[in-house]
Amino acid sequence: MNTEKPPEQRIYNDKAIGIAAFIGGPLTIGYAIAQNFKVFNQPKQARWAWIIAVLATALIFGSIILIPALENVPNALIPIFYTSIGYVLAQHYQGKSIEAHKDAGGLFYTWKRAVGVGVIGLVVTMAAVISIVWLVDQQTNGKTLHKTYGTMQHEISYYEKNLTEAEVDQVANGLITTGFFDQAMTKYVFAEKVEGNYELFIPVVGDIAQDDPALALFMQLRDDVQERFPDNKVVVNLIVEYLDNVVKRLE
Repeated sequence: MNTEKPPEQRIYNDKAIGIAAFIGGPLTIGYAIAQNFKVFNQPKQARWAWIIAVLATALIFGSIILIPALENVPNALIPIFYTSIGYVLAQHYQGKSIEAHKDAGGLFYTWKRAVGVGVIGLVVTMAAVISIVWLVDQQTNGKTLHKTYGTMQHEISYYEKNLTEAEVDQVANGLITTGFFDQAMTKYVFAEKVEGNYELFIPVVGDIAQDDPALALFMQLRDDVQERFPDNKVVVNLIVEYLDNVVKRLE
């Protein structure tokens, strides 16, 4: 009769690692596999699991940020890719140890724990990605500057290295002469130059994309500003809450 006591510590099985990986990315794979290695008394392998996970995270998300062609890759393929890799790695390097743990009566973390770990991994990864994007943006375009106009202090924000102050003043004059920068309400605009075009980002309410009369007014604004810049295409982007959330693009 086997009198050995079952292992006291829980581990992640390959399915739990797959769940955590799909939600939280490569960093979560490294965490789960490293935790298993610790239970298996393999600290060196645990350290390597972390190192490889960090490098894989930087490689995958860095490539997405820096290689424009990858924007065309369907969003679902990326998590499927690294989840499959994580599952295969867990099977290859820990499959026998996981089975031995099970045969010895050892316990496993539940799928709820795997989901929780995945969510934490997602938050940490996204925070890192946002920081990288911000740093790259700062290196490329310089710091964000702000300039105000008129008694209402209408504000245009722009990147230091992307637009000159003279160009921003030109955009402001266009918005003043068209009546957008008026005396009724302070307006906020973000401006940038993309391949010679002036891109204007204007905050709006969320349901404006279905409001045809309001859209017609912004379209008229775009046309009026365009008349003042015959050599540069003007694009008006209507945004909700943040710059990347463009609900309507008028060009």
